[in-house]
Amino acid sequence: MNDTHNTASSSSTRRRRFRFGGGLRPVAGLALWVSAFVILYGGLSVGCRAALSPAPWLNTDSVTLWLSGFWLAHVIGAAALLYASWRRRDEPPQHEGGAAGFLERLTLTLDGIAIAAIVAIGVPILLLPPCS
Repeated sequence: MNDTHNTASSSSTRRRRFRFGGGLRPVAGLALWVSAFVILYGGLSVGCRAALSPAPWLNTDSVTLWLSGFWLAHVIGAAALLYASWRRRDEPPQHEGGAAGFLERLTLTLDGIAIAAIVAIGVPILLLPPCS
């Protein structure tokens, strides 16, 4: 009975960390890119149609301000996913098999592609005037 108690206490003293995993984790960055694409270009269309008012204190219009905020939120989310993938690249897999290492590299690569795509679709919103 004492051995069982020692085993339980040693497993409970291990540091537990939340790990966002599962079968959908490799595509989470690309799902975030899709969300950014739909929100930015849909928001641009709706903002232009609604003819939102200019914001003279920042020398820009409110459409650009709103879209920049949404874009920045997506960039931060993609950066967090990329950072989490980068930190996990050297950790040993939890289970045996060659697929675990492949999935870690795949996730890191797709997260890098996702953040690059989110930045690329946001640059025109920052540089070009909307509704022109």
